[in-house]
Amino acid sequence: MDQPISKAELEAILEKYRAFYTDGRPASYIPALGLADPSITGISICLNDGDEIHAGSFCFNFTIQSISKVLALICVLSDYGMDYVSQKVGLEPTREAFNSLLLLELDNGPALFNPLSNPGAMVVTSLLRGSSEDKLQQLLNLAEKLAGRSGVIWDEEVYRSEKLTGYRNKAAVNLLKEQGTIEGDPEEVLDLYFRQCSIKLNCKDLARIACVIGLDGVDPKTGERLFPREAARNIRTIMATYGMYNQSGSFALKIGLPSKSGVAGGIMSVVPKKMGIAVYNASVNKIGNSLVGLKILEHLSRELDLSIY
Repeated sequence: MDQPISKAELEAILEKYRAFYTDGRPASYIPALGLADPSITGISICLNDGDEIHAGSFCFNFTIQSISKVLALICVLSDYGMDYVSQKVGLEPTREAFNSLLLLELDNGPALFNPLSNPGAMVVTSLLRGSSEDKLQQLLNLAEKLAGRSGVIWDEEVYRSEKLTGYRNKAAVNLLKEQGTIEGDPEEVLDLYFRQCSIKLNCKDLARIACVIGLDGVDPKTGERLFPREAARNIRTIMATYGMYNQSGSFALKIGLPSKSGVAGGIMSVVPKKMGIAVYNASVNKIGNSLVGLKILEHLSRELDLSIY
């Protein structure tokens, strides 16, 4: 497709909003993430023909954190389908924070959690096939396939930092096991979940992954089907309803794109049939969404008329 925006224009947008990082701070509740440089900012756009437009530090690798939930969901939906997965996790958004334990304490049944909340994502992770090492490799292989490159790794330091301090996640996985919701050893599930969150990608990678999701699972360069069409459509819907946690409603109004954020500062957005967009800046708000990323996406959605609503 014709480029909707030039590299120079994209660089000007980055410079316009870069300074908003001072309104937040890196997610220091995971100590390793708190060390991030909040001045580093990147933007990438991958168009539906595979052409790319970039600005800033678009090749800077960071841990994708909760964006990894989308990778796990692609694997599980491809293997089992939505009917089976929806018996294990809920599909409704929630006003609660992504790491809330409230619904677990109420114990109202197994399928309580949206798969993009932390408890719901742990359930999805537990459904991956194979040993723990097989499951992690499956996620790394999928990331490489969707990003169109090799050499995707996970960050040992961030993994250990999360494992040492992730008390709420430890509580959640044990409550889920007590209720019979997750498959397998809860300690192994949690360890895999922490490793999954520490997978490292960059804006270029995430924009291409978002583009594949927007093209119903088809590679924009080769036309090869990388995962089922129905899985892509379900994932876009789930991203639209809870991908930005309990800021998803205002995000839908202002930006209107199926998106997924991570507390390390990345946001991956899908413009169905047209493009994928990824932004990165480590300074996040109290909900866990990148402040600079939100500003950039709002500008792009408004100026390029991208909202799906």
